[in-house]
Amino acid sequence: MSISTRLLREQQKSSKNQFFKNTQALSTERKELGRQPISLPARYKSRQITPKEKPRQLTSPFHYPETLQRKREVSYLENLQSYHPGKETKSALADTFTIYYNDKGEKIGEDEFGGNNGRHLIVKDPEELNIIIKNTQQGRPTKRALVNSKNNILLPEANTIYEMGLAVQRTKSANDKLPDGHPFKGDDDEGGFHEEGGRVWLGKNGEVVVPAKPGKKANKKKKAFASLDISDEAKGYEKLWWGKTLLYTFHTHTAKKLGNDIPLPPPSAADLKSIKKSGLVKYGFVLAIKGEPGDLRPGRGTVYIYNSEGIQATFPIDKFLALGKKKN
Repeated sequence: MSISTRLLREQQKSSKNQFFKNTQALSTERKELGRQPISLPARYKSRQITPKEKPRQLTSPFHYPETLQRKREVSYLENLQSYHPGKETKSALADTFTIYYNDKGEKIGEDEFGGNNGRHLIVKDPEELNIIIKNTQQGRPTKRALVNSKNNILLPEANTIYEMGLAVQRTKSANDKLPDGHPFKGDDDEGGFHEEGGRVWLGKNGEVVVPAKPGKKANKKKKAFASLDISDEAKGYEKLWWGKTLLYTFHTHTAKKLGNDIPLPPPSAADLKSIKKSGLVKYGFVLAIKGEPGDLRPGRGTVYIYNSEGIQATFPIDKFLALGKKKN
């Protein structure tokens, strides 16, 4: 055997031995790794599974398990949120006492929570109206979970109604005598010949009223009725609506005569067109002020609640404003 051949065989044998050594070392390393605990990310950890509770049995045809009842209550609150959009509404109304009215502003019942300071809901659904009236006649409240029609109208908060009442008072006052720079100074030197109003927004702490500048006085000679731009914020209120959701608009209708002409109490064609054009407002409120003595025209002293489809409900103005309360 030549020297070169022998060296080649020894080299091959050495390589083969080294291969087996490397393989054995790798196998040993894998075994050691297999004995060590493996820490998995949190998402891979097994979940704790608890046996499901047995559903409660119905004790009568009129009894609901608590889980079903809770679902109905949540559904009701979600519907209220559709009347009154905003993330804060759902929790704010969770345990709030609610009083029910028909679309003429007549009280027809209450919910099961009871209390003095609550919210006010105009019920439009005929079936729900019958349920509430029947329960009231029998001396019992109507659970809110049963009153969940999206056609129902949630009235504004007490402070918002209070602010609407201030707009009515300003309408009756001569605003040209206010000092210069006053947010509600106008050109009405008699009072009662201009309109007031504004917009209502939803913020983190509830409704925020942003009043508008007073409208121009009606022109007696030209028999031009009063007008108002509710989007023209009064001085000092321009930024209050930033970052908030628009809910309602409101404005007053005067009752003073322009010769033989008297402004009509209900929302005008321009009012309906404006709310339809905006597309953002759920409802508008027209506060038709009571007429002068002897003015028996129907509709005076009425609050009209309307949307783009027309008048949806009315409320006696004195009764409506009595629901107002200034926020502390």
